[in-house]
Amino acid sequence: MNTTQAILTLKNGMRKYGSIVNSELYHTVLFIPGAETLFRDMEAASHLIQYIPVDEIESIDTYLK
Repeated sequence: MNTTQAILTLKNGMRKYGSIVNSELYHTVLFIPGAETLFRDMEAASHLIQYIPVDEIESIDTYLK
């Protein structure tokens, strides 16, 4: 599973730290909260995934390790 470490800032001011999962869904970001998330299996991560509509996101900042 391809993920990108990121900080999401939502329009309500909340910040979320974790990983964005690359997906084929449009108008939705699949997000796994947590700073050091490494998942080899989608089933292991599926209970943590948050579906965040793009129109609720103010900004996305990605970072590299």
